Amino acid sequence: MTLGRLFVYGTLRDAARVRRVVGRALPSRPAVLEGYRRVLDRSIGYPVVHPQAGSRVDGQLLAEVDADALAALDAYEGHRYRRVVVRVHTHDARAVTAYLYIPSTPRAPRGQTRGSTA
Repeated sequence: MTLGRLFVYGTLRDAARVRRVVGRALPSRPAVLEGYRRVLDRSIGYPVVHPQAGSRVDGQLLAEVDADALAALDAYEGHRYRRVVVRVHTHDARAVTAYLYIPSTPRAPRGQTRGSTA
């Protein structure tokens, strides 16, 4: 059984990309991840998030994420990311649990730059 939700903050915010990865459209809505910051990891060329008090990351909350979709998303994210469970807030002020992909390495590599949270 899965949580059925995934918070996305980078390339997976694009509905067409999600459709290509999982083979179908997933419902989504705006959401916010509190206590994290988004940065561009120059070593891989993609955004990552790291815990940071007082920060927030704007993103999308994907719904109807079943085991098959998770397997496809895990393969898409590859070994550089791992999936964890977090609480996110929807724009109607609901707090829900969701999966989140974070870097496999716990510390931010040198050469990262702060990215937009939008």
